Order: sequence, then structure tokens, then C-alpha cells
Amino acid sequence: FILSNFRKFLILKQLIFLTFCTSFLHASSNHYINKANKLDLSNKPYWHLLLHMNNHVSEIDDARFFLAEDGKTNPMSELEATLHSLLNETNFDDNATACLFPARTRWLKKELNIKALPEVTCREYTKVLKRLDPKSATIVFPAAHINSPASMFGHTFLRINSSYDSKLLSYAVNYAADANTETENGVIFAMKGLLGGYLGRYSLLPYYDKLKEYRDTEQRDIWEYDLNLSEGEIQRMVEHIWELHDASSFYYFFTQNCSYNILWLLEVARPTLELRDKFNLAVIPLETIHIVNEANLITQYHFRASKRSVLLRYEDLLHKENSYLPRALIVSKIKSKTIIDDQNISMQQKMYILEAAIEFLEYSFTKSEIDKEKYLALFHEFSQLRASLGTGKKLVVKTSANPIESHR
Repeated sequence: FILSNFRKFLILKQLIFLTFCTSFLHASSNHYINKANKLDLSNKPYWHLLLHMNNHVSEIDDARFFLAEDGKTNPMSELEATLHSLLNETNFDDNATACLFPARTRWLKKELNIKALPEVTCREYTKVLKRLDPKSATIVFPAAHINSPASMFGHTFLRINSSYDSKLLSYAVNYAADANTETENGVIFAMKGLLGGYLGRYSLLPYYDKLKEYRDTEQRDIWEYDLNLSEGEIQRMVEHIWELHDASSFYYFFTQNCSYNILWLLEVARPTLELRDKFNLAVIPLETIHIVNEANLITQYHFRASKRSVLLRYEDLLHKENSYLPRALIVSKIKSKTIIDDQNISMQQKMYILEAAIEFLEYSFTKSEIDKEKYLALFHEFSQLRASLGTGKKLVVKTSANPIESHR
């Protein structure tokens, strides 16, 4: 009897404690909501940046991005819902509000001087942040792709640079429509692209994958413009990128396109920029590079030649009588040993022939003109032979005209 009553007492004590904690948390959230309303935080420009709002309407069309039912059109409701969720957290893992919205959480804590929030464990976000190791940022401009109407104006995306020396190990932040230009009817593709018939999404991919796509497959020269954003600004941008990784918006080819949506990220990193205000009727990728340059964001630039530019350079360097040999090697019209043994071909020409053959082999493989087994066998053969010839002249591809020096 005594033991039974003692258990009832413990249960009652726990219920009282939970009731007290719940009341305290609600009181706490109401306190900060009232404080936020007094400070008019929901009308602050940075809150609107975090919500991608223009004239109190968010350009994000995915309901998962909002915590309030009317969050897309009501910044105050979204701010109150965010505060309530943060201070009355029921999830303490990756689904916690602080894990899903780290940029919002940081800003609200700072503006409202919130000392402590419920402790949560953000495993996925922490893992991605560690992998990114964000130190600096670069805006990347793949030049116009003449064979694709969707890419006739070029493209821009961001690269988040890590502490690694090799930029190939960095990650690219891209915004693109979920369209398949290979299978979509051309007329339907154009109409849907112009009228918002596709959803656009942000994605985070290894930079070398984007290079393969634009430089090697689509044969586009690439310009990289390093930005003078600080590590703190990069951190804010990465936090916001995480908030957007599942969100989608209607894609409009001339306005809310790849380049326009990258500008949101730069403004979140440095809210004084106001880059989007420079555009009205259309946002052209090359024009965004000009605007970024005018905002004094660019510190230096780098050029990456496309596979096409590299092959054309080898064509210039090869003697006329040798220019057909790289292709002949790939289609097995001639054996590589024949070239090595030919005394009439100079050593440097042999090097160029094998190097060009390797480049053209990779190009053929990306175009599915050669199967994987043959590709690997020939790649190994050509690479081994080229290595046996020793060091030759370094290939220098002429840098094309810098886009930021072009006319407007």
C-alpha cells in the first residue's frame, strides 16, 4: 500500500513538473514573440531575405519551407511560428527546427538575445558542414552553349571553396529547372520554361561533377570569379543553402532563373548588396557577372578551357600530316606502337598525338560513342605510352575574351 502510493506520488510529481515546464516554455515563447513584434523584426529586410520575399510574397513555392500556414505571404506569422517552434521543440534530432533552419535560428537568437534554446542534435547538417569546410566562395560562369537553346545565354552557379588546395574537391551550389531537354518536346519545353511550367531547385554537388557536365560534355569554356566574402558571410550563406535544399520554386527562363536565384544567396551572405534590384524584365547570366563585378565582389578570375578548346589547340600544334592520327588511334585504324616506332615523327609530335588521343577518347566516351570497356583499355594504353615518353611542352590554351570585359 505504501509502495503503491509512493509511485502515484512520483507520477503526480512528474506531471506537475511537465506542466510547469510547458507553461514556462509557452511563457518564454510569448515573451520573445512580443519582443519581436515590438522590434518589428518581421519587417526587417534580412528576415525577408531569408524568406525570399518580394513585396511580402515569398518566391519559394514549396510548403515545406514555411512553418506557418500563411507563411508564404505573411512574414509576421512565419516569424512567430519559427519562434514558437524553436522554443517549444518536440523534435530533438535532424527534424528539429534549429536543424532545419540554422540561418533563421542564428539571426533570431542574435536579434532577440536568446541565451539558450532546447538542445538538439543536427547530425546531417553537421556532416554536410564538415564536408563543405566553407572558407571562401567563387561565382562560376560556363559560357554559352550554342547547341542548346536553354543555355544560349550562359549559366552561373556558386562554388564553396574548402581548405583543400584543389578546387576540384570543392562543392558547387546550383539552381536549375527539373527539365529533361533530351526527352522534352522542343515547343513544350520552351513554353513551360517561359511560363513557369517547371520547378527549380537548389542542389549541392561535387565541383568536378559540374566541370564534367559543362566543360567536358557540353564543351563550354568556364570562367571562375573569386569573391571577397568573409568566412562569416560564407557561413551565413551555407546555413541558408541548407534551409533551401529541399525547397522548390516555379522556374521562369527570363526572370526567376539560375542566375537570379544565385543572387539571393549572395545577398543573404552580405545583405547590403541589393543585387536583384538591378534587374527588371530579364536576368541574363552574363549581366549578373557584370553586376557582381560592379559591386566590387570579384578579387581575381581563372579560366578553364573546355574539351573542345583543348582539342582545337592540339589541332593547331599537330603537323598537318599528323592531325588525323588521334582519331585513327581511337577507331583502331592504326596501332599506337606504330606511332612510337615511326622515326619520321618527332618526339614532341608523338607526345601531342597521344595527349590529343586521350582527350578525344574522353570526349567520345562522354558522348557514348565508345563503350566503357574499350574506353578503359585504350585510356590505359595511351596513358602508359605517353608517360614512357617523359616530360614535354606544357599545353597552353589561349584564354578567350573575359566575359566581364564584354559589352552590355
